[in-house]
Amino acid sequence: MTLKHWLLLCIVQHLVFAIAGADEANDKLPPEALTALIELAEGNNPAAQMRLGAVYMNGAGGQPVDQLKAVYWITQAAKQEFPEAKYQLAVCFENGIGVDRDADYALQLYVAAAEAGVSGAAVKAGLMLRAAGRNEEAAHHLKASAQAGNLDSIREYGKLLLETQSQDPVVTRIAIRYLEKVAAAGDAEAQLALADCYAGSYPGIPRDAAKMMSHLWEAAAALNHPEAQSKIGYCFENGLGVARDTGMAVKWYRRAADQKYAPAMVNLGHCYTVGKGLPMDRDSAFNCYKVAADMKHPDALYHLAVCYANGLGVEEDAAQAVALYTEAADAGHAHAMRHLAVCYLNGIGVTADRDRARDLLQRAADVNDVESQDMLQKFF
Repeated sequence: MTLKHWLLLCIVQHLVFAIAGADEANDKLPPEALTALIELAEGNNPAAQMRLGAVYMNGAGGQPVDQLKAVYWITQAAKQEFPEAKYQLAVCFENGIGVDRDADYALQLYVAAAEAGVSGAAVKAGLMLRAAGRNEEAAHHLKASAQAGNLDSIREYGKLLLETQSQDPVVTRIAIRYLEKVAAAGDAEAQLALADCYAGSYPGIPRDAAKMMSHLWEAAAALNHPEAQSKIGYCFENGLGVARDTGMAVKWYRRAADQKYAPAMVNLGHCYTVGKGLPMDRDSAFNCYKVAADMKHPDALYHLAVCYANGLGVEEDAAQAVALYTEAADAGHAHAMRHLAVCYLNGIGVTADRDRARDLLQRAADVNDVESQDMLQKFF
């Protein structure tokens, strides 16, 4: 690159970033800046290609958003082994931004960017590899990024160590130290992971209700994390680490539900259903389940199906119950599988089909649903 082009690129980058952070929606990218950026991008400068992609992706400085153009220019930079471009292109393929979704290709790009030192890519690669059961590869990327000081990687590497080696007391202490470091930096996910540690989630770590609640309080109250708020509600409902108090349980469920946290909505719906901590109100219970079911939460789909099956807060509708049971069963909900099997056995809301009923009961029995195991012996 000539000195002129180098200076021009510095100026363009400054303009692009300054405008991207502008408060005024009507601010426009100066024509001379865009022209200069396009000239450099067309001259095969990967940094300029990446910046131009960002302009089109985010509508920087009031430019129209154009995802196709954005992906085109990011791809050009990625072809030249520009690490950040590979990372951004992976985000596009993972989420279907300007391209068709392709999780396998996204993972390939994340791995390539991680190996080039992009910390965010290492986190994404690690999470995707862990989800695929490729724990050794996940550990490789997360550990490297953690050692470079990336807090997300430190947290996720600590969680991976607990999930895979919690029987080893030395590894367990290392994992907890990792999580404590990130928690001290104000990370709610690390606080939740520590709460899980002391809740008895891992066989190598003794239960400690006081430590569990301390981490939950920090995440719920100080950091306003809905999962922690919902878990505190559960602790109050069941007397875990605190005195049983159904009124407080409802309070914390509401705080999490106000943030559209589906499990808390389901728990709040259950409180309305049985009158726990507040008056029984089947209409309100139905509404709680409905909101969470619209978010495709399996337990909410199941409870909403029960409402339709029994006319609780809504007119009875066996066909709609079957549809919801099916959706929950397809998501792996064992109780939904069993209830759907009953529908097929008796022709409730669906044509009777004993083979289908048996298959559903077997699926539920395979995940240790005792009632399904009993039904298989009784009816088949």
